[in-house]
Amino acid sequence: MKKIISIILTVIFVISGVTVLAAESRQVLLCYDADGALVYSKLLKDGEKADIPKEYKDTAKKIYDVSAEEFSTFEEAEKNETYLTRLMSNMPADKNYVISPLSLKIAMMMAANGAEGETQAEILNAFDVDDIDEYNAAAKETIAGFDDEYTDAEVNLANSIWFNKDYCENKSADFSAEYKSVIKDSYFGDYGTVTDKNIVKTLNDWITKQTSGKIRNMVTKENLAPTGKLPLLALVNTVYMKARWQSEFEKSDTKKDIFTDIDGKESKIDFMNKTSHLFYFNNGETQIVELPYENSLSMYVVLGDASNFENDIVDKKIRKVKLSLPKFKTDYFTDFNEVIENMGAKKLFEMNNPDFAPMVTGVTEPVRIETVMQKAIIDVDEKGTEAAVATVVGGAGGSAYRPDEEVFEFKADKPFTYFICDNRSGEILFAGRYVRVE
Repeated sequence: MKKIISIILTVIFVISGVTVLAAESRQVLLCYDADGALVYSKLLKDGEKADIPKEYKDTAKKIYDVSAEEFSTFEEAEKNETYLTRLMSNMPADKNYVISPLSLKIAMMMAANGAEGETQAEILNAFDVDDIDEYNAAAKETIAGFDDEYTDAEVNLANSIWFNKDYCENKSADFSAEYKSVIKDSYFGDYGTVTDKNIVKTLNDWITKQTSGKIRNMVTKENLAPTGKLPLLALVNTVYMKARWQSEFEKSDTKKDIFTDIDGKESKIDFMNKTSHLFYFNNGETQIVELPYENSLSMYVVLGDASNFENDIVDKKIRKVKLSLPKFKTDYFTDFNEVIENMGAKKLFEMNNPDFAPMVTGVTEPVRIETVMQKAIIDVDEKGTEAAVATVVGGAGGSAYRPDEEVFEFKADKPFTYFICDNRSGEILFAGRYVRVE
């Protein structure tokens, strides 16, 4: 049975302008995609150039002068940014992509548990974690909940840590006992050792097993060792999900229709169609519809500005919705180093940074994170969803219709954003954008 398939692999390898305004005013930089949706915003500091992340170089750009009375609003908006909005604002505006906020966060929190000082503080701040011990307790509950509470829908979250015994001359070098204890107790993490000879195969085999064969051979010597030397250690997270829609789309209702991509190109593709009572939100600029899976999982599809998604869905209401959604597939790979730096965590990539000392014992040279990568695949059709993610850190149906009931049309025939969420815990397992037919 074909389903939506999301496969994501994030890999983090760990090894040893603008004119300055007067004080009474500031400038704000805004970038918009082809649909007019705000994809990036930044309140510029005094003297700061209006530099734009490379992903948004080709978007429509506006720079506004704002008075002292007005820019406090933008400052407040910056304070209210979340990990999700920061992450999504750093993703490409002109490409289809799918990522896993949950997998990336868990992997980085495993890294944070082995850090101290400014490095740990930057990671926690970037990922909206106030206290690492509180997060560890919450992660333990979330992971156990996925294992214990899903019956109709399968959700499996797994973690592991691997130490390369060939990296150091000191053969007794390893993860510290304290670090291994935290990973085991809070993240149910496996522990293993590898060598230069078997690290690639060992990681790939573990990832393939945990993702039910959906992710194969993602790790290579080339991406595992960008500097030429294989890593000291690897921290790995995987998330696998397999679930049917609560109310499936009838295949007989799937019809060809026109999708207009981000460049204005029109393509005839398969659209799934149904009319049903669904949770729906519309503020005139943004439309959101919730498509529930079995248990507490849902896909939320967003037309328009998705930057306020987490607040918008609070105001969702049951409505009769005439829904038309494309069947689509996306295969995406990205390097997350620059994204994480843009989110405010930079020190973890620095050479000669001693802050990861608590993670290891018997290692004389400083440990740092070298690269963060993610691999993702999603396949959406009438039946349901199968999704998988791996992160490696190495160094409505409802009531009967009323005849006079208003019908709200939701037709995703232009670029849209989507989120796959666990409504029980509030975690976002997968997030992405579909902007063009490939």
